Amino acid sequence: RQSDPVTASSVLVRIYQLQVRQSGHDAESLLPVVRQQAEFYRRLDMYRSEYTAWYRTLGILRRHRGPDDLSLVEPQMHLGRNLIRGMHKVAYRSGPTAPSAEKYLRRALAIAVNNPAADWKIKRRATLALADYYLLIGEAAQGHRYYREAWHLLSSEELLAQRAADLETIVPISRPHPDPYANFEYNPDVEKIDPDDYESGLMVAEFTINRRGRAEDVVIVEQNPPDFERMEWRLKGALKDFVYRPRFVDAEVAATPRYRYRLEYFYLPAEYAASLAKSGKLTRPRPPGTR
Repeated sequence: RQSDPVTASSVLVRIYQLQVRQSGHDAESLLPVVRQQAEFYRRLDMYRSEYTAWYRTLGILRRHRGPDDLSLVEPQMHLGRNLIRGMHKVAYRSGPTAPSAEKYLRRALAIAVNNPAADWKIKRRATLALADYYLLIGEAAQGHRYYREAWHLLSSEELLAQRAADLETIVPISRPHPDPYANFEYNPDVEKIDPDDYESGLMVAEFTINRRGRAEDVVIVEQNPPDFERMEWRLKGALKDFVYRPRFVDAEVAATPRYRYRLEYFYLPAEYAASLAKSGKLTRPRPPGTR
């Protein structure tokens, strides 16, 4: 059970070992338990273990069904996503992870496009996965190329609603949530803070999502309490790492102005007062409810 991950992991490993004893390391009968392992590890953010499970799945399928079978698309997409999940900074592009992810995602798309048994759904998933990848690593032109391919794939009358959902509206690709607790000051007794001492705060940012899927021209349009500069810095810093699938109009990428992101957070009145003091705004009235 997920409430007891250590026990659940041990059970899955034990089931896998029993299956191996009965059928060998390469048997297709292993696939259900290996896929279950991969999904379990994904939910726990155990990236390395998840990668191993999907890689094992891919190996079994290749040996039994050949290198171009449609069943290989899913594990290769999972492997690509696994390698880039949780990495929100473009700087990782120079490491080995990005090329490996690209290899898996490009191979998944090649199989989907060239296999006559592939339907539009699997082609759509593989095309968008590769396009999103390129946007994540800052290769916007490559990403736009594959988004246009997806646009044309989804341009038949019966698929226009899917196209609108995928490409005519903003879709978040990577949006790591900022730390919701505004603990900025050093506090050696932080573990002794009573949760009831926290107040609830709200901040809304408005910005343009440019053609590269990044936020620009960020403005804070709503905040309570007011003038909480340190939370403003935190939110604006987080927005630099956000990546969105940009909106397309007539198969061409377009900027989207006046997009909003809402952050609900928690703060201590003392933290708020310290922020006001450092910004020179301590004389302003405090919001209702602060102590």
